[in-house]
Amino acid sequence: MGMYKVGFCPMCGTQIQVQDTMGRWVGAKTNFRQADLIWADGHHCRTIICKDCLPKADAKELFEIITAPNSYASNRSTLDMLEKKGPPIKIQELRR
Repeated sequence: MGMYKVGFCPMCGTQIQVQDTMGRWVGAKTNFRQADLIWADGHHCRTIICKDCLPKADAKELFEIITAPNSYASNRSTLDMLEKKGPPIKIQELRR
């Protein structure tokens, strides 16, 4: 299982965003995609993922990567709240 690190695909670790010389995230590479993890109650959580991993991504596996103890996806209290909801039922790509 991967680790959620800003700017990189959580599934495979490929860089999908670009930084400037000061280390700020300023753009997206051509392989960058956004998707929502969706729960049965309609709640959703947006994430980044690469174009190669998105078609084969498993919502539960991606959820586990996002909420893992070493995740940089959000602050711990937000991740704990998501964990209490349980795994999402699907992943849906945001169309550009």
